[in-house]
This record gives sequence, structure tokens and C-alpha cells, in this order.
Amino acid sequence: MTKRARYRLKAYSPVADLPTSNSGFYGRFYFVTPSGGQISVTAVQNIMTATNNQHITFDVSLCLPSETTNYTAGFFFSDGNETCVTTP
Repeated sequence: MTKRARYRLKAYSPVADLPTSNSGFYGRFYFVTPSGGQISVTAVQNIMTATNNQHITFDVSLCLPSETTNYTAGFFFSDGNETCVTTP
């Protein structure tokens, strides 16, 4: 059995080129696996942009083993900063 962990992420781009749909994330936004690998993420939800695509807020969901009590996930945009977030 698995459970879902949802992460709400926010990003900023001074050149106003952030994606506005799932397909725009392909090859630009990545999840960092526990072993250090990178997986392109395209299954994002609730995409909201502001300030002519300079700001974006969106959700990413991960399926985790049901016995997981907390999990730290790493994400980054190519040519951008990385972030690590923990879910309780």
C-alpha cells in the first residue's frame, strides 16, 4: 500500500519563462532521487502563474510506502536553484 505526499512549490524567473502547462515542465524541472539521480517531472497539478510568468506555484505528488512517517524530496529547474522539502 502507498500513500501520497503532496508538495506545493514556488519558483521565480527574472526572464519570465516559467512553464504554464504540464508539457512545459518536461526537460526543465527535475526530482532528485534518494540515490542522487534525476527524473524529469511532468505530472504537476494546480499550476498558477503570476507577473507575466515570472512567478509560479504548483503541486507535485509522490507515492511513498505507507509506513513512511516523513520524507525529504529534492527538486530543481534546469539552470535554477534547488530546493529540498520535507513532508511530515
